[in-house]
Amino acid sequence: MQMEKGSILRTTLDCLRNAANDENCMSYADFVQIAAFDPQIGYYSKIGNRVGRSPEADFYTTESLGQVFGKLVSAGAVDMLGSEKAAGQHVFVEIGAEPGKSVLDEINHPFPEILTLRLGDSLDIPEKAFVFANEWLDSLPFHRLRFNEAEGWQELGVKIEEESLREVILPEMTDCVTAIKHRLPATSSQDYRLDLALRAVDALRVLAKQKWQGAFLAFDYGKSWEELIHNHPAGTARAYQNHRSHSNLLTNPGEIDLTCSLCWDLLTEVLWEQGFKETSVERQESFLMKRSSAAIRKIVEKQTTGLDEERQTLHEILHPSLMGDCFQALSATRLKPSAKGKKACV
Repeated sequence: MQMEKGSILRTTLDCLRNAANDENCMSYADFVQIAAFDPQIGYYSKIGNRVGRSPEADFYTTESLGQVFGKLVSAGAVDMLGSEKAAGQHVFVEIGAEPGKSVLDEINHPFPEILTLRLGDSLDIPEKAFVFANEWLDSLPFHRLRFNEAEGWQELGVKIEEESLREVILPEMTDCVTAIKHRLPATSSQDYRLDLALRAVDALRVLAKQKWQGAFLAFDYGKSWEELIHNHPAGTARAYQNHRSHSNLLTNPGEIDLTCSLCWDLLTEVLWEQGFKETSVERQESFLMKRSSAAIRKIVEKQTTGLDEERQTLHEILHPSLMGDCFQALSATRLKPSAKGKKACV
């Protein structure tokens, strides 16, 4: 098996080495945690232009398209809660927005309050809330596994060497991977890789176990369990820098965005277990066309002359060849504390 290797700055190596075990090794999840969130070297801890269309940014999201997206999210939230009157009784909570920004900035909306939780903030949800997250779950650390025909599934990790990092096989699985080991297929192809965003599952569980009522909506990218274990032999983990993606996760930690596709089955199970109803996963375009149709109609029917910027942005958000089919919507409601949800078809 060819292992990844990358050259690293001394300060980054020292930071990783301080967190490693006696063999200077750590799981991929711990590596990504430091590379993304460490106060000194973490990608999300640095002040910089990560999101947007500029060449200096690393990626852009639907939210970076501006007010049109905010209007659609607000309309979708109202539809999920039942009415503008109902929305007026819920706090709009946004998780993972860029510093100093909210999806509802400069948007007319019915919510009495907006609460923005940045990456790393405590997930304290008000008693009645609409909780929204745009590409939050995929920013959280993930584990990497590979299949060996002689040994079965093995967890991969990172070894901190003198001047570089190297991918290694851990001597044993970490606890959270062991907890889902029974779900892994008994056999697979040699060197099949499986990237599991288990800390996203943990984070959603922390959020869902709180006794708030309302609705939850997340836009992100993911796969079903069956897709992950059968259709992606190289795994789904990737790095983003300057609007380009690559698979060398060990190059320039702290300077690149590390991510992998979520597992929708694991996430929907958490919501169902915590009493959410109408739990579903669908294309972003499908969700918005169904839930935000009034806002879409208003933009489309607006009388303008010449090029209309809002219509152009709407086209980019909804068109399947652009962003409409790139992202999925995970949505659920919990409007009555005693309600038990249904499992989603994903």
